[in-house]
Amino acid sequence: MTNQSLNTGTAKLIEQIQEPFLVSHYRWPNGLNLLHQPDHGAPLLSFQTWVNVGSADEVKHKTGIAHFFEHLMFKATKNHAEGEFDRILESVGGEVNAATWLDWTYYYADLPSEHLEKVLALEADRLVNLDLNEEVLEAERQVVMNERRECVEDDPDECLSESLWYHLMGSDHPYGHSTIGWMEDIERLSLEDCREFYQSYYAPNQVTLVISGDVTSSKLLPLIEQYYAGLPSQITKPRVFSQSMRAFNVSTESRLPNRSEQALKPKQINLDLDIHMPRVHIGFRVPSVLEEDSIILECLDELLFEGDSSRVYKALIYDLELASYVYSLLPQFRGEAVYEIGIDLKPEQSTDAVQQVLINELQTIAEHGVDEGELTRVKRAKELHNYRSLQTVQQRAQSLGFWQNVAGDFKHNFARLEKINRIKSEDIQSMAQKLLDPHIRCIVIGQPLQ
Repeated sequence: MTNQSLNTGTAKLIEQIQEPFLVSHYRWPNGLNLLHQPDHGAPLLSFQTWVNVGSADEVKHKTGIAHFFEHLMFKATKNHAEGEFDRILESVGGEVNAATWLDWTYYYADLPSEHLEKVLALEADRLVNLDLNEEVLEAERQVVMNERRECVEDDPDECLSESLWYHLMGSDHPYGHSTIGWMEDIERLSLEDCREFYQSYYAPNQVTLVISGDVTSSKLLPLIEQYYAGLPSQITKPRVFSQSMRAFNVSTESRLPNRSEQALKPKQINLDLDIHMPRVHIGFRVPSVLEEDSIILECLDELLFEGDSSRVYKALIYDLELASYVYSLLPQFRGEAVYEIGIDLKPEQSTDAVQQVLINELQTIAEHGVDEGELTRVKRAKELHNYRSLQTVQQRAQSLGFWQNVAGDFKHNFARLEKINRIKSEDIQSMAQKLLDPHIRCIVIGQPLQ
């Protein structure tokens, strides 16, 4: 519905929803999107800038530039000296930070709502007026290179994870390299590369502003009009995903190998690492978060790994005492991605044994499904997690920005919540069958240095 009495300037009110909370979606002629979620419970707001670029948009030999640019965005602009952005907002009680991943980059500032114009002016300024030069580039290059050494090369789990994604997705896939990039690419990123990247992606038609908190539309819209409406849009190359391999493209009949079948083996990589006990990372190539299978896979993951009583966790940690630590990571991305499981072994335990526990649990579900009581508990747990993730203004802004960026529609998460209740035991059973296909699986084993 449209509020005809509200002067939106050159913006168009695309849509407005009332449930589960009020959200208004506006778009300006230059392509800028705004999601406004008012909440007057406290004099606070979260101002988030979601840029439609991540490491998946990088080209060969220039990996890491999206993350590199996240660092550069906190440097000087033509109007503000380096460090001034942080100092101004922190001086009024604000908290600022940013993050980059495969599909997106976002910047946030949480602060008292009376300082709305202050943060808005600063964010609009650095979107177009960043002062890029060789000195800034070289200084930040050393910071990013050290971050890669510390957070990837010196972290056994990150080494295993990086290898898993590379070997399962492939070097040509946008998700085949980690967000921080390859060291040799970081070393050779040029000032021209950075300027081209900035001009292409840091433009209003690549940005969604999300403001959640104590601010009215009558105050917010004129300020967006003042600071953003005149910024020029840019032409950006669309992201292209490799079609060389599709998840779940093998017939269901071939997904139920006999437990003793030795011919069907997934790809396995072995790494020598500075660790005391072996570690295993198992990855499954799975569909985009936009596909129907995604929410079913989330429920299966809940059943297998979430909580002390979950099937695989209980078997590995308590029943068989094969592992000291178990976790799963089910990312939500636009394209096909990796469902990742990490297991730290106990002394004198076999990597084959822990892998077999997972396969056995999948095989059991693939053959027999799950009972309704267990499925109901899983559904309720997923619902509770989703609603808990929307409690604060920052959480709501983050959810709205994420789904608008990844799905192209901020309402996508609400639709997923509705789909949870429609999941049946047969859906979980079918998903387990799909994960038994060795063609979509890869295993990376970390062994202690001899």
